[in-house]
Amino acid sequence: MILNVHLIRKADDYALQRCEVAEVVEISHEDFNELKCNPLKDYSFITENKDKLEYENVSTVPCIMFIDGDGDDGILVDPQGYDYARYSAYISNARQLCRLGQYPSLDDYNRDMQSLVEHYVSEVLSEQKDGQAILSLSAVGDYYQSEYQGFLDHELFQNMMMERPEFETIEENCGDLFINVKARYLHNQMRELTQQEVDVMCAKHVLWLNDAGGERANFQNCYLNNLNIFGKDLSNSYCEGARFENCDMHSADFSNAEMESVRFNNCYMQDIFADRTNFIQADFIGCDISNSVVCDSILTSATMQNCDVDNTEITNCQLDSFKYPATDMNKAACVTGQTEEQTNSLNY
Repeated sequence: MILNVHLIRKADDYALQRCEVAEVVEISHEDFNELKCNPLKDYSFITENKDKLEYENVSTVPCIMFIDGDGDDGILVDPQGYDYARYSAYISNARQLCRLGQYPSLDDYNRDMQSLVEHYVSEVLSEQKDGQAILSLSAVGDYYQSEYQGFLDHELFQNMMMERPEFETIEENCGDLFINVKARYLHNQMRELTQQEVDVMCAKHVLWLNDAGGERANFQNCYLNNLNIFGKDLSNSYCEGARFENCDMHSADFSNAEMESVRFNNCYMQDIFADRTNFIQADFIGCDISNSVVCDSILTSATMQNCDVDNTEITNCQLDSFKYPATDMNKAACVTGQTEEQTNSLNY
């Protein structure tokens, strides 16, 4: 949301006056800019409207709201009988304020819809599973009718939900909304790891891999943001449902790791190695996976969206329902698949 305002440096207070918008006048964009830049000039549109003001209520100042014909902002003017803006204030989003002031019922409806959307955003975030949720529009309509005694505008509700920052995509099918929640709004329900925790976990994992004690790394349902995993050996680790965002994973080894439903968002993943790795329903969004090797792995229902795969080898992988929107697979060194039966015969 953008507001055009005049910020006062180190303001002592805000001396406010009670003003009534007695007249709303739309003027051309040129006239509005002239009034904004030169408020003390005489203007014909002030002359034509100043006599409509009645100064009877000593506690309220009657004013004219001049609205930009090509915009939403306005300038509130009390000319005090003069032809210039003797007293004035710049009002951001004046058009909407005047509209709501003219139709109080519209303001009530806006509050009801906002409350409804907030209710279902909270419900989706609390009930989602692996970042996905299904919402019945008929159930939403019944709830709206019982709470607000009206009939729901389903299209408006869907549009408002789509405009929420929490959601990646919303698709309507047969009266249901299929919602994908953005990963960064899931981490409050996940265990968020620090760099120190990751370093300790990886160190213990190396000991475990070498039969020298330690502990197998378990990143299941963890949230990792802006962490350094450069060159880490995550082979044979548990990572199902984890979320990696803005992480440096250059030269990491994911061989034989369980990566089902993992989401990699904007991660630096050059030169990674993944042999016999389970990437079922994994999402790679905006990642640099160039010069990497992914072989004999399962990429069923996985997605590589807007990724850099220059010189990457994806060989002998199960690729059923594998999607790569906005990713140029022609730049990969090679991409070859195998059947589910062949993949299942591998020892994972």
